[in-house]
Amino acid sequence: MSSSEHTGPVEAIVDVVEEVTTPDPPAWSRHLTDRATRFDEVADGLVDRLRGNAVADRLMYSVTELADFSLLWHLIASARGLRSDRDAREALRLVTVMGIESTLVNVGIKSLFRRERPIPEFERPHHLRIPLTTSFPSGHAAYSSAYVALALAAAIAVPGLVRRVGLLMLGLLLAVVIGLSRIYLRVHYWSDVAGGWALGIAVFSLCAVIALVVGHMRQNGRPPSSAEGRPPRAAKPAAGGSQP
Repeated sequence: MSSSEHTGPVEAIVDVVEEVTTPDPPAWSRHLTDRATRFDEVADGLVDRLRGNAVADRLMYSVTELADFSLLWHLIASARGLRSDRDAREALRLVTVMGIESTLVNVGIKSLFRRERPIPEFERPHHLRIPLTTSFPSGHAAYSSAYVALALAAAIAVPGLVRRVGLLMLGLLLAVVIGLSRIYLRVHYWSDVAGGWALGIAVFSLCAVIALVVGHMRQNGRPPSSAEGRPPRAAKPAAGGSQP
């Protein structure tokens, strides 16, 4: 793994330990990532046209820093959870899903692929935390799918087509910018980000299906209400009608 920005003695020790304890990528992983190399190079060349722009630099560094450890998401979830008990429960569910997703990415998939991160060929204008995990898939991109899931959930509850489309566009924009920031800062390849997006969408889609199934089972398993279980009332005779 690259350590282009590790300069201190502690970082040097970390690099040595990492080289010893992290085995080389397996052959199948190298085969898959090598096939994406050309695609990654083209995407990096397109992004490279923006590198060095002061506004773009500040934006991308700020976005990726806020997305570290899903900080931006947790701030949004906390603010949303303060509105009501129901919102708090929904925020807790999404945070739980993100915890599962984080474990799947960092402990599971990254350890299988063990892809080395790209080496930046430029001097970074701002401080950047360099992750110690391997490259594929991008955790930032995977977690950014939470913004799309949150926007979709909010859009369902909000009246008006314009508001719904606006919320969805905002969620998609956040996910795209966070993913692109990782390519821009050259801590991930494009295929890492694409893989992270795909994984995030798959995880949240699976959770949505499970939630629908559980909700359907709970709804069908409820006992009939008093109104439903009560026998129909006999029709009252019309006023002035003859008695039998």
